[in-house]
Amino acid sequence: MKKLLHIFFLFIFSTCVYVSCKKPYTPPAIKIDNKFLVIDGSLLNSPDSPSIITLSRTVKLTDSTQAIYPETGATVSADDNAGGTFAFFETSGGKYQSPPLSLNPTAMYRLKITASTGDQYESDFV
Repeated sequence: MKKLLHIFFLFIFSTCVYVSCKKPYTPPAIKIDNKFLVIDGSLLNSPDSPSIITLSRTVKLTDSTQAIYPETGATVSADDNAGGTFAFFETSGGKYQSPPLSLNPTAMYRLKITASTGDQYESDFV
């Protein structure tokens, strides 16, 4: 009987320790609301198809109200290393389109973006 009582108290004690030691962990990345710019798209060398770039902002992991925040009102262009510029225009929320392009396959190109916040982004020539 004494052994059964010891086992019962040990079970109660270990259950209390297990339950009381659990604390939720919220990493710092969940608390920060950075809203990084996300750029998705590519330049197409096609006289028939336009190039489309989609701009959006990141959301917090705990944000359940909206999955995508489109970046509207930005200025998007592509430059070549010879000084040529190709402008994109906004077609719908966060989608930017160029006219069909005939690109020089030996040239190098970069993407330039001025966000609606005024922040400027520029890729390397590739």
